[in-house]
Amino acid sequence: MVIFTLICGNSYHADIVLFSSNVSSFAGRKIDIAKCILCERAYCFIQAIMKYLIIGAFILSAVGITAQERHDGEITAIAKNRQYSGRESAVTDYIAMYQKYISSARGSHCPMYPSCSNYGLMVFRERPFYEAMLLTADRLTRCGNDRHFYHETSEYGSSRLLDLPPYKPVPDGLIYQPTRYFYTDNLKAKTKEDSSKLFVNYLINNAQYNPALLEIERNIYNKRDCDADYYINKLICYEALNREEDAVYDYLTRFPESVRENEKVKIKIAKIYYNIDNYEQSLTILNKKPFRNEENKQRSIVLQGIIATQNSDYGKAKLLFTEASSYGMSSLISGKNQRIIEEISHQKPKKPVVAKLLSIVPGGGYIYTKNYKNAITALLINAALGYATYSCIDRENYGMAVLTGIFSLSFYTGNIMGAGNSAVRYNQHIVNRGVNQLKINNQIINY
Repeated sequence: MVIFTLICGNSYHADIVLFSSNVSSFAGRKIDIAKCILCERAYCFIQAIMKYLIIGAFILSAVGITAQERHDGEITAIAKNRQYSGRESAVTDYIAMYQKYISSARGSHCPMYPSCSNYGLMVFRERPFYEAMLLTADRLTRCGNDRHFYHETSEYGSSRLLDLPPYKPVPDGLIYQPTRYFYTDNLKAKTKEDSSKLFVNYLINNAQYNPALLEIERNIYNKRDCDADYYINKLICYEALNREEDAVYDYLTRFPESVRENEKVKIKIAKIYYNIDNYEQSLTILNKKPFRNEENKQRSIVLQGIIATQNSDYGKAKLLFTEASSYGMSSLISGKNQRIIEEISHQKPKKPVVAKLLSIVPGGGYIYTKNYKNAITALLINAALGYATYSCIDRENYGMAVLTGIFSLSFYTGNIMGAGNSAVRYNQHIVNRGVNQLKINNQIINY
């Protein structure tokens, strides 16, 4: 409120008028009145300068820097050779001052990744100027609000909300994954072969995945004709180390044909393809040849049901989970699967067009998508900027009116665009929540 009181300047202007009238009535001489008028004009001039500085500070956290960006206190060289347009150059000058002199002195950190200033840097570098203004205004409105709609990341060394611009896909490597523990069978060593497998299993069960990979490679090299268990354990290690791409490459280039046809290997590699969002290839492997073993058949159908849910094909998902229940699945797990699918399918998806139309009243679209904190922030910011613009026009301060009007229009339009994006984010959140419940219910980590 202090910012917008200064922008409007009503209290200061009233003080000056009162001061000048008191002096003129007290002195009663023209020379004193002239001095008071000069003082008033000088004060108004200083006030105008303060307004520009305040407006500039207001957008400092929304823009980018040419040759460096601050990662919560750390400076990283970027984009040194890139040529910026005049408008971008002016914007990057603001962020240069903000990140160098203000950011480190604030004593707090942006709760989102990338930080708002680095987000501004990204969009001003990659999108047209006005679109970048809207995206940045929307990000400032959303900063730190409605946390449950975002993935978490630890890229800055502590938990942050992951929020890239809507035109950029989110890399899986940025999403925080809790520590996962993978286990294999415990064997009783009867032969030397069993002893080797037991040692590999021991390493995996104790989360020693890199040593386990080395031991697997040693056995494959020495024996040349290892059974499928070694290759299954190899895929387990790759998955545990988040090296799914290496697993796919190894499977395609180094696994013997007989091993690739093993049912457990097929389940495992299909799950790895699912982990990297290659649903089509995962389904191709699962449907290429019928499974004979009932447990593998059940796992294949469950994995297909999860993929159908991820693709919002809830009718197919229900049929697949019903089929899976006929292959030894407990009635408790089967019933919960059906309830989860039923719950997701009854959630009506939010329409981006409706969210944008409702945002004609600032915050209306965010209420529609249940982003209530964003809605309150959007309403307050747009009301404050709108009043600041009106006040400047009312006092015939047209220069400041243009400046505040630009910010007001940017935040208003950004509120409309952001509400449409929030509808997409809401729909994806509902699906992801249901899919995660299915994964836990079916213990897919053990596949």
